[in-house]
Amino acid sequence: MAFGQILKNLRTQKCLTQLQLAEMLNLSKANISKYEAGTVEPNIETLKMISNIFGVSVDYLLGKEKTAPKEQSLTSEQKKIAVATRGLSDDELNQVIDFVEFVKTKRKQ
Repeated sequence: MAFGQILKNLRTQKCLTQLQLAEMLNLSKANISKYEAGTVEPNIETLKMISNIFGVSVDYLLGKEKTAPKEQSLTSEQKKIAVATRGLSDDELNQVIDFVEFVKTKRKQ
């Protein structure tokens, strides 16, 4: 299966519109449409972000792994986090993750 069809399947399984996915990736809706149509391919960084959003490997996105991911919907909280953190650098995302771990640790005390 081609990347565009895999992306469309994952997006529709998560009940996301092209616009919602585009916002999560800090891209235009047109980019998502072109990815799904197979006329444009994403760069490496975008592939990594897509794999994180859908919880699949880059190999799965590229059609190299045949095992389909478990079907599950993004919660509204997950969608909010994805939108709120779009455009952050890897270092900034790591800081967000570190803060979340700090909050979890503090809560356990």
